Amino acid sequence: MIGQTISHYRVLDKLGTGGMGVVYEAEDTTLGRRVALKFLPAEVSQDPASLERFLREARAAAALNHPNICTVHEIGTHDGRPFIAMELLRGQTLRQNISGRAMAPDLLLEVATQIADALDAAHSAGIVHRDIKPANIFLTERGQAKILDFGLAKQASASKVGMESSDTLTAGPAHEHLTSPGTTVGTVAYMSPEQVRGEALDARSDLFSFGAVLYEMGTGRQAFSGSTSGVIFDSILNRTPAPVVRLNPDLPAKLEEIIGKALEKDRRLRFQSAADLRADLHRLKRDTDSGRSGTMPAVTSPAASPAKAGADTDLSSASTIATAVLQKHKTGVAVTLAIAVIVLAGFGYGIYKLLAKPASETGRGGGTQMSITRLTTTGKSRLAAVSPDGKYVVHVVEDAGKQSLWMRQTTIESNVQILPPKDGFFGGLTFSQDGNYVFYTYVDRGAGILSLFQMPVLGGEPRKLITDIDSPVALSPDGKQFTFIRNLADAGKSNLITSNEDGSGEKTLATRPLLDRFRGKPAWSPDGKTIVVAVHILKGGAYAGVLAFPSAGGQATPIGTQKWLDVNQIAWVADGSALLLEAAEQNSVFASQLYELSYPGGQARKVTNDLNNYSGVSLTENGSALVTAQSDTPSSIWVAPEAKADRARQVSTGAGNYDGSFGAVWAPDGRIIFTSFVSRQVHLWTMAADGSGRKQMTQDGKFNLYPSVSADGKILVFVSDRSGAFHIWRSDADGGNAKELTRGDLDFGANFSPDGKWVVYQGSQEGKQVILKVSSDGGEPVQVTPRPGHAPVVSPDGKWIAFHMWDEAQQKNRQAVIPFAGGEPVKIFDQLGDPGWARDSKSLIYRENQNGVDNLWLQPLDGGKPKPLTNFASGEFQSWAWSRDYKQLAIVRTNTTSDVILLNNFR
Repeated sequence: MIGQTISHYRVLDKLGTGGMGVVYEAEDTTLGRRVALKFLPAEVSQDPASLERFLREARAAAALNHPNICTVHEIGTHDGRPFIAMELLRGQTLRQNISGRAMAPDLLLEVATQIADALDAAHSAGIVHRDIKPANIFLTERGQAKILDFGLAKQASASKVGMESSDTLTAGPAHEHLTSPGTTVGTVAYMSPEQVRGEALDARSDLFSFGAVLYEMGTGRQAFSGSTSGVIFDSILNRTPAPVVRLNPDLPAKLEEIIGKALEKDRRLRFQSAADLRADLHRLKRDTDSGRSGTMPAVTSPAASPAKAGADTDLSSASTIATAVLQKHKTGVAVTLAIAVIVLAGFGYGIYKLLAKPASETGRGGGTQMSITRLTTTGKSRLAAVSPDGKYVVHVVEDAGKQSLWMRQTTIESNVQILPPKDGFFGGLTFSQDGNYVFYTYVDRGAGILSLFQMPVLGGEPRKLITDIDSPVALSPDGKQFTFIRNLADAGKSNLITSNEDGSGEKTLATRPLLDRFRGKPAWSPDGKTIVVAVHILKGGAYAGVLAFPSAGGQATPIGTQKWLDVNQIAWVADGSALLLEAAEQNSVFASQLYELSYPGGQARKVTNDLNNYSGVSLTENGSALVTAQSDTPSSIWVAPEAKADRARQVSTGAGNYDGSFGAVWAPDGRIIFTSFVSRQVHLWTMAADGSGRKQMTQDGKFNLYPSVSADGKILVFVSDRSGAFHIWRSDADGGNAKELTRGDLDFGANFSPDGKWVVYQGSQEGKQVILKVSSDGGEPVQVTPRPGHAPVVSPDGKWIAFHMWDEAQQKNRQAVIPFAGGEPVKIFDQLGDPGWARDSKSLIYRENQNGVDNLWLQPLDGGKPKPLTNFASGEFQSWAWSRDYKQLAIVRTNTTSDVILLNNFR
């Protein structure tokens, strides 16, 4: 049959054979997609019972539309043999994945929740599967669970699906044979007691079978086993399997309780619906520390570390913004607006904020000198908050690539670690009103969702309160409520939310489009009546403002008319007459200062007025003291011949210009084209590989960023705001004759196809970041994949596009590879840091930080083990680029220093 055309399907390969069908891979010649064609075996195609079961599978699955149920596209007949055209899945069954080994608890919970959600959808549609087992659950290469084989499914009244219902079907052959679950021990082992007894079945039978599957996922062993069907039947009816925690102590006790309830032999005591089971699994995921940081299914490709996120997960660093916005639902990845937000926050990886210099005293209007006390001196403290009584400061320390929490007393030099180093990112530091607890956000490296935790102020066991949060929390004056931000990129929305102090009782106070999203830390007024929050307007421009919302709900009121470049954290002064902002003015180019904003008038006054950079604003209860962090991240360009670390040499000074922070690439003639900060603007510059011949290329606009050069060296494309919004522009090789190529809401990350005919970039559609391509001569953009994503890079042979993609199933960013012509991903890895291509287009090159040192690694597309490509022994770099002949490597090196300071007399 291989090579034949069946209807409009061209058969390509045979995938496998089972008792109910032969499956082939085929190409849908009409839609240009790959599908699976399932044919009933010739020897049984004339059997009425087999034919009815085969058709029943098609009808049952076709009636369902759910991401965790294999999609049926069509049913047809060829030469008298019926076939089903269905979704082509890459991966392996759950049975193959388990293979006698217990799954990691976090992965188990993720997959189990997906399966429960799919069962809920089927049961709600009046369909009972009746053959749930590991062999009928598929795990795709993207880590998504799919329920297969509805050949035994029974259509029932939707209103009765949760009750005992008749097993009688309306027409057809002897249905008592059709409902037989089969003859293999593997199937028998997952039957419910009512199935064994031949009783009428309902949705609760699927839940028992699912309980048996959960047991095997958690232990690697079948819940009910034996040498014959009779022995297994006796176990199902009369035996209780060994406790899962005894077999696998790594499992949470709550999971054992859930499995036990699913395996209740009396269905009246069992879970009564898949929705109830799903809710318990969700609750366990929320309450389990491993949460969303689990490993990927064994069917996925080996992964590498994602791009390093910033330390300040309350979004005061550009890299954290990329992690938080881009992450979530976020595409998922949120994502990415991130790049736009990166523009607002400081662009690029690892830039906490630009332009920091040693603190100085600044005169107050009344003549009182503001005093500044440096509380840390290591240069490793990234973020801080002060207790209401001013006695303690909690801060994040980053060292050797890991982060920890420390508590510093303000009156004496006592500094104590309260949480040991972790391979993740802390942020959102806030004290409780009574000063007894610290709230913080945390996400494991490589995970996608931030969670809120509470812990005693001097150390103790943290308690997770909220999963899925995109800002620090602000407390109401009585300490009984939170307010925070949650961005939903898949829905294109940004929500301002209130909740009880334990995370329960969430209410959405306000919603905005993601391109006009809420940002940073909200603030609750001293009288409890008002919540203020920053908003960032990204559509058609880039500026920020401050809004005030009634805490009981209602319309927003703008605070002042000033259009800021960036507003991040906000705090109220004690008497409610003003706000303190960590913000950047339009002409500051990312140099955040501290401002006082009168309330409700909105007149701004600088609290600091220098070239320092300040991150965060935390006040004591009486408003007498303020704590913030001061950081500096200079960058410079280095060149390493043949990527040899011992031969790397610095070719730009990095003194105040932040060379390459917003992009550096090689031209075909061996020049380096890079960004540099000069005269409070970011422009494109060029220089020779040894740093000589430095020359400015662009003059217009305030921001000219992320250059890319065509293979023949004649055309340059870059991001510029010269028309009032961030769009893709092209110019001659020297920067002249500039022409605007795109006019989207927010366009970023452009790079050429090897033939120079196309420019691939990320743009915004309906509030989501998508991958587009446009002719290098201009024209209508074309979306190349239905998957939202960002940061596309084209392979040297022009056949592939790699990009960051939000994986909804795994709730994390992934690295996807699609054909240049477009379509669904053909390869997916865990997110790779700052990815690019190897010369042969067969591997991706990415940056990974280990113990605080960045190096480049090689990830083969065939899924082989990653290999180190460079051997730098120290330092970090935020971007890299190969010369066109792949003989020289340019890297943009950074060295962040950040310390905590205490300000008095700041009003």
